Amino acid sequence: GMLYRGGYLNRRTGVLDGNSLTDFGRGILRDELGVRAEIDLRTSGWDDILASDPDKTPQTENFIDPSLPYYKCTITQYDLIFGNAQSKSNIAKIFSLLADEENYPVYIHCNAGADRTGTIYTLIHGILGVSEEDATRDFELTSFSTMGTRLRDEVQQNDNMNYVAYGKFMNTLKGFSPSGDFNEGVENYVKSLGVTGEEISAIRNILLE
Repeated sequence: GMLYRGGYLNRRTGVLDGNSLTDFGRGILRDELGVRAEIDLRTSGWDDILASDPDKTPQTENFIDPSLPYYKCTITQYDLIFGNAQSKSNIAKIFSLLADEENYPVYIHCNAGADRTGTIYTLIHGILGVSEEDATRDFELTSFSTMGTRLRDEVQQNDNMNYVAYGKFMNTLKGFSPSGDFNEGVENYVKSLGVTGEEISAIRNILLE
């Protein structure tokens, strides 16, 4: 009941499906689940625009409740994060936000809640001590959503529609550990971005029983 992972909350440009959050859904997240902060991994002005907005205004406030915290933390996905300066900076920012208990419960999302969001949740699982196998199985549960199959393949998809490379991402993460350990690799990686040991300890204290 502390971290929620999902897809977009607002209706995207040109998308007329029923996946955007209704007023009833807002009430469930806000009043029943108590979700406070929204961390949006999308790109401002590109894939965070309401379909009904002719001015293409980027999302700048919490879609669940405008009075609650909203953070735009644009990242890429999978192994692309390792060479992307914006992703590196924003991943460090995300972990700093997660170290602040005032932000919880937190809803983290991109558009599908699969690739960018799956990347962040794998990192979170890594520092919490979740095993490589369990983190991978959690990622693969995305296959039961409406957003399509996500598997642990080295590179599952690489075309003009999407890039899915969970296996390549995991192998690169484990390369940050001398012994090839997933959890150690994740911790060493996020620390290389400037995430402190104190922040990691704070996140563990908040999320682990």
